[in-house]
Amino acid sequence: MSAAGGAPHRAPEGPPQTNWPAAWAYSIEHPDAIPQGMNDFSCRPDAAHPRPVVLVNGTFENSYANWAMYSPQLKADGYCVFGLDYGGPDAGPFHQTGDMRVSARQVGDFVETVLAATGADRVDLVGTPRADSCRCTSSTISVESRRSAP
Repeated sequence: MSAAGGAPHRAPEGPPQTNWPAAWAYSIEHPDAIPQGMNDFSCRPDAAHPRPVVLVNGTFENSYANWAMYSPQLKADGYCVFGLDYGGPDAGPFHQTGDMRVSARQVGDFVETVLAATGADRVDLVGTPRADSCRCTSSTISVESRRSAP
């Protein structure tokens, strides 16, 4: 799902990767690819894994490059795994280059979509360096999503 909105859909899954350079190279050639196990909106959390995991990519990267190694592992371990390409153009492999306030709103909107789809009350956000800005903007995400921050 793109951060631009619209109904959740499954983008084509790329192969699992064992390292970042291989994942990055694949994502350049296949900019719409997502990691295996990501964005299954029919996934329902269970008692062992009650919160969906939202993987947040870093600056000039995309969900496939950042998470192609980890998403399949998390899914195999029983987690509902989600991710988005945000903070940049809808097309192409380079994301998280825009205004961080806009990015925070996009992540917040995506979290709301995940919560509505899964019936969960909270998600676990996992990020890379620029995605770490979510820690700084978590109150913005919480306010905009009308949920209280932990």
